[in-house]
This record gives sequence, C-alpha cells and structure tokens, in this order.
Amino acid sequence: LDQDGIEDAHDPDDDGDGFSDAEEIAYGSDPRNANSVANQAPSGLDLNNTTILENQPAGTVVGKLFGIDPDGNATLVYSRAQGQGSNHNNRFFIGPHNNLKTNSPIDFEANATLSIRLKVRDDHNASYEKIFQISVLNIVEDLDSDGIEDHADPDDDGDGFSDAQELAAGTNPMDPASVPNQPPTNIELDNFRVAEGRPTGDLVASVGISDPDDVNGTGSYAYALVDGNGSSGNSSFTLDENGTLRTAQILDYESNASQTIRIRVTDEHNASMEKSFVIEIIDLPESGQTQTAPIVPDLPVWLSEAQPAGAQAPGWYTSDWFGSFLRTTSPWLYHADLGWIFAQDDENGGGWIWKEGLGWLWTTNDLYPYLHHHESAGWLYFVKASNGRIHFIRANANVVESVAK
Repeated sequence: LDQDGIEDAHDPDDDGDGFSDAEEIAYGSDPRNANSVANQAPSGLDLNNTTILENQPAGTVVGKLFGIDPDGNATLVYSRAQGQGSNHNNRFFIGPHNNLKTNSPIDFEANATLSIRLKVRDDHNASYEKIFQISVLNIVEDLDSDGIEDHADPDDDGDGFSDAQELAAGTNPMDPASVPNQPPTNIELDNFRVAEGRPTGDLVASVGISDPDDVNGTGSYAYALVDGNGSSGNSSFTLDENGTLRTAQILDYESNASQTIRIRVTDEHNASMEKSFVIEIIDLPESGQTQTAPIVPDLPVWLSEAQPAGAQAPGWYTSDWFGSFLRTTSPWLYHADLGWIFAQDDENGGGWIWKEGLGWLWTTNDLYPYLHHHESAGWLYFVKASNGRIHFIRANANVVESVAK
C-alpha cells in the first residue's frame, strides 16, 4: 500500500503514516489510511507572562510558551499565526526555548495593549491557535520634571521652546541645550558723549539690543564690559544688570579726549555678541583757567532766551519753550529729552537741529514740539522720552515711532 518495498502482509505500518498498524488499531484509526492517524491535535497554548515595561530593548523576553497535547510524547513547535487578533504580530518573535521576545522597544503612549495570535503545532502538523493580549506597563517619562509626562508636555526639555518649534528649527526637543535661538545681532548706545569732571557714577548711556528672537524687546539679557579689541577704557566705566553705563571715575578731557569700551550682551539661552564703542569726553572750562577766547560758543539766536539753571547744575540752561540742555565747547548741546543735538540758526529766527537717527529738523518757539523733518519734508510731533529713546508721531499717522535718545 505504501510502496515501501515491504508487502502489506509483512509491513508493520501498511499506510506509511508513521503509526504502526497495531498502534492504529489500538487507537481506533484506520491502519490502511494514511490520513487516519493515531494522533490528536494540541488542545491548548499558554504564555506564562503577558506584561512588559515600555521602552525595553529589542530582544526582551515577554514570557515562555507552553503547549498542551493529549499525545504525551509529541514534539511541539511554536510560531506566529495570521488571522483575527494578529494586529501586532510583527512586534514580536519566538526565540530559543520557546520564549516570546520583542522585535523593538514598545511605547506605552503609542500602544498600551498589543494583540498577537500564536500557534502550536505537533510533529504530525496538527495545530492549535490562540490570541494573547500583551499589556505594556507605563514608565513615567518627564524629562524636565515639570509634572507633565513627556507625551503630553508641549515642551519636553523645558527650554522655553515648544517641541513643535524645535522640530521646525531642526533642534532637539529632548535636549535643553539644543534650542532654536539666535544670538543678538546688534548693540546700541543711546549716547556716546560725557562731560569731563562729572562725579563717579554719572549716567552715560543705556544699552539697546537688536535680537531676532525678541522682536518685542521683552527678553532677558546679561550685560558686561569685556576684554578684547577696543576695551582699553573699560576701567573708566561700569555697566549694571539693567544695561546702564556709568562713569567709574572722574574723567579728564586733557588726559583722554575719548575712551573705547567693549560690551557683551548675552541672552537667556547664553547666545551673545560683543561690540566696541568710542565714548567722547566733552572739554569743559577748567577751574581758575584764564581764557583768551570764549570756551563755550554763544547760543544760537533761537535759544538766546535760555537762562543758566544755577550753581546746582553748572553748564545747564533752561528755555521756557525748549526745555533744559547742557552747553558744551562746541555747537553740540545735550538736551534733557532729545539727547545730543547739533544746533544752529536759520537766520530767520528759527532753529535747525541735527539729531542722529533723524537728520535735520527745523522748529521755532511758536511751533515746538512740532519739528519739520527735512529728509521727508513732513512734520513730526515730539511726544516724550523714555527708556533711552525719543518717541514722536508723523503727521497724518497714528503710529508712534522712536529713535535712540
């Protein structure tokens, strides 16, 4: 029957199915039918563990498989099976010793439960299949320790930039040292001149910053005088935490007509820039000095009505309509509101003013605080000075503009 070269009368296994005729007769199967064997399919499949911590490395053992087969001496083989409940089969494999292992780290936030379908097969190809639910156990992940787990935290590393901003900028949202931040692009002073002989601590200027990451000017910065090219005069000044530059000693024009300083500004993410400035020392009359010519030039006619402020403010004058200003040994005046200005007559009773950042302006005592802007041929209305800047409105505009004082 089985063409094995042994006549059936002498063949112990007529149908060649691996079971002897005696075994089949005892079992109740047909010894002359190869499809009728003395074998039962496996009847059960167990996994001794169905939980795993998230983020474990590939190859982590989940549990060991055990098959149940009525044929006690059966050899069992385990594998994954396709069908209902096999959604996450590709996340696992069956390794040596019938251990179910992970193919890759598993994330609780992505899948808290995984479904797999497994098969146990005996040596006669009879099999049994079963679906298992693998529970993934959460590990609290809070990189910046802000009490919000990373999967729900818009800023995982707590660096002040959202994960979305960092991904768009190409920085690492899981590294607080990697931020989409640019350093400041410019440093400005609102004044570059100081009179000699002023007491230590005299106000010189305020530092202004241009930073592409701080268009509203609300950022936090550290200010410092630093060594480097153009820092020879650093010791003559101090720079405080608010960016206010003051004298550190009494300055003398005859010793140094100018001083160079080097300033560094650093933003809250430690990005910085440095820039050097020249501070001009204004020459004032020396006490007891005999002059062969006037040290302080006459005021322009349009300011001739201004009167000295008094001994408590030497060099300062007050105009009823133009305000207070400091006279110097040049046509430059330091105005309490407008800062440094170059003043001259227009020969018609009015006055010309040159102001850095605006150019030439014209006004009279009947028009001020209106100023005619020569470059644009339009009118400006001076509003006020604050935070080291002067603010004005252009005619027919409702927007306040400003320049450094």
